[in-house]
Amino acid sequence: MITKADIVDDIFIMQENGQKGSLTKKEIAAVVDGMLQAIRNQVAVGNAIQFRDYFTISPVLKKAKKAHDFKNGTTITMPRRPGVKIRASKGFEDYVKRVNNLG
Repeated sequence: MITKADIVDDIFIMQENGQKGSLTKKEIAAVVDGMLQAIRNQVAVGNAIQFRDYFTISPVLKKAKKAHDFKNGTTITMPRRPGVKIRASKGFEDYVKRVNNLG
């Protein structure tokens, strides 16, 4: 599993390999944090976020469903609840396949 710190390190290394005006790891971490908070806030209020050629993050309302309560041995209905759907773009999926020699 990759953590946010790993992503910050990757961005830091990429910018050192040929870009002018390098940012520090602390500055990169602040940008990544800000971006993730903005995404979370927008999805929470009902907006979908699209990173063209990468993925789309959408808020969804999950359906109510029946579940078994093992404690009481009864069937209960779980209410509708908010959730999040993340869908990769075709280009992103194709890239992953190419990198893994699957396509």
